Amino acid sequence: MRTTAPNPTLWLLAISTLSVLLAAPAGCPKPDDDDATADDDATADDDATADDDATADDDDTGFTLTSTSFAEGTPIPLQYSCENKTQSRGVSPHLAWSNPPAGTQYFALTVFDPDANDTPHWGVFDIPAATTEFADALRPENSLPSNAWEAIVYTGNAEYAGPCPPPPHDPHTYIFTIHALDEGMPDYLTTPDLGDMDGAIQERILGSATHTGTYDRK
Repeated sequence: MRTTAPNPTLWLLAISTLSVLLAAPAGCPKPDDDDATADDDATADDDATADDDATADDDDTGFTLTSTSFAEGTPIPLQYSCENKTQSRGVSPHLAWSNPPAGTQYFALTVFDPDANDTPHWGVFDIPAATTEFADALRPENSLPSNAWEAIVYTGNAEYAGPCPPPPHDPHTYIFTIHALDEGMPDYLTTPDLGDMDGAIQERILGSATHTGTYDRK
């Protein structure tokens, strides 16, 4: 039997082809488009959340008390003090409050002089939740909101008693505070002293806001 010798040219071609295949680098894996998209989505979500939080912070201005009668931390005008020539105790200043806590059922207003051992100057309780402002000279010239009442202050009467620093007549600070309460005050047999009512306020309080002024006897 006759055998045919291998063709050397074909052998060389086959060996060359195999060498090329073995030497070729493995292909780089294609980036996972899904993973990249997920990362982009996560970044977008984080940015959106940050923006939402910033917006929420901007919208949440908090419970505030303001007055057009005097700016925060400034002197209280004479007509609101005991040096008012026509009203011996003065007239009450304008006050307005906004953004009370959720669940507020009533408001209570207190005014104290911390420079005179927290002398009480005005206390109004059971202010309806729908009330958000006291007009200038509400007291003693006009009526309180329906069902609201005043506590007894340092004069021994249930009234507004304006700033009246005792000698040596250095400037005193007066803190007006509006309290948001979740229920009305308890029933009292007699009108209570404002200085004795802190416990009842604290049992009902949801939040409070202050507006501060100063007064120096003329």
